[in-house]
Amino acid sequence: MNAIIGFGRYLLLVFLLGFGVKHFMDGSELAGLVPPFFPGGIVWIYVTGGAMLLAVVSGMIGKWDKLAFTLAGFMILLFALTIHLRGLMDGGNPRVLFDLLKDIGLAGACWMYAARYARDASVVG
Repeated sequence: MNAIIGFGRYLLLVFLLGFGVKHFMDGSELAGLVPPFFPGGIVWIYVTGGAMLLAVVSGMIGKWDKLAFTLAGFMILLFALTIHLRGLMDGGNPRVLFDLLKDIGLAGACWMYAARYARDASVVG
């Protein structure tokens, strides 16, 4: 049973890898999601995609992984609050509620990864 539970960390890495790649492949499509109060537009799509890919690399090599997944959790929670919650409050598509809940859960998954599976606690104790 522990092997199945431990496999969950790799599912999180696969998710972040997929979304990180998607940010680079579909940057112009995703640029419309950047809140208007963030200057730079599409630049943020590439920055966040790169951050996701770096978190995956960090998790695979075990270097700075606690810091990477702690920050990834904050980044994803910021997505939930600035994109999905704003969309929900603006009376957007009801599907936005599920995106909001998904991102809140993913932020929690990143923090659980940092607490349980991270091997390098040199930056975040």
